[in-house]
Amino acid sequence: NDDSHVVTETVEVKVETTKEATCKEEGEATYTATFTNEAFETQTKTEVLEATGHKYGSYKLGRAATTRKSGKLVKTCENCGKEITKVVSPMVAKAKVLSGSIAKFTWKKVKGAGRYQVYLVSCGVKKSPKKIATTTNLTYVKTKLKKATCYKFKIVAQRKIDGKWTNISTSHVNHFVSGNLTRTKNYTNAKSIIASKKAVTLTVGKATGVKANKKLLSKTHASLYRFLSTNTDVAKVSAKGKITAVGKGTCTVYAIAVNGLWKAVKVTVK
Repeated sequence: NDDSHVVTETVEVKVETTKEATCKEEGEATYTATFTNEAFETQTKTEVLEATGHKYGSYKLGRAATTRKSGKLVKTCENCGKEITKVVSPMVAKAKVLSGSIAKFTWKKVKGAGRYQVYLVSCGVKKSPKKIATTTNLTYVKTKLKKATCYKFKIVAQRKIDGKWTNISTSHVNHFVSGNLTRTKNYTNAKSIIASKKAVTLTVGKATGVKANKKLLSKTHASLYRFLSTNTDVAKVSAKGKITAVGKGTCTVYAIAVNGLWKAVKVTVK
């Protein structure tokens, strides 16, 4: 034997993940080479595995918003199960009569919604409002209404989830009377709302009240005022307008007249 004599051996290397990489933490893999020739010692080598990072799918509906409780959209990491949520606000929608047979519906944008559906029916019909339009706009004008007639309506916000349009938020069923009131002098539509407060600041667990003064309000079909919060995880509001702080953050409380006319009150919870 001399220095020019070289002995080689080809072996298979086994790879073992000794520490799994997670979304946030690096992992480790160990390479092991074992030789049949006793002249060679078993050799090992470790390699760092990069953190995988979160892998989120698309948003799913966690809970649809109602007039009493905000909803949420949720997407989940496929690796660790961590969730990201988006608040879905309850809808506010109002009607304004433009003439005897024309009314304009207007509503606030719902974050995450892809389109809106308009539902309408005469108040004398013992049925829920029927769908009359689908739009991506925040307004809709309805023509050919019967004059001096009471109507009820609602607006539904939708998002496409898994290829299907899904309801994520629905307004109150609001009421209005069409124009030419010669036969309906006892009925009128709200023209304005004056709230007792424009903004309130609370600490968690505390409460306050907001009152809306009556002015030109409809006298039938629904409560003169209804209230809702855009995020009930921050503050909730009772049917009488009592606001209770729930968690830190900001939201908006709306006082809503029979025809959907609204007045906003900003709420901050510290």
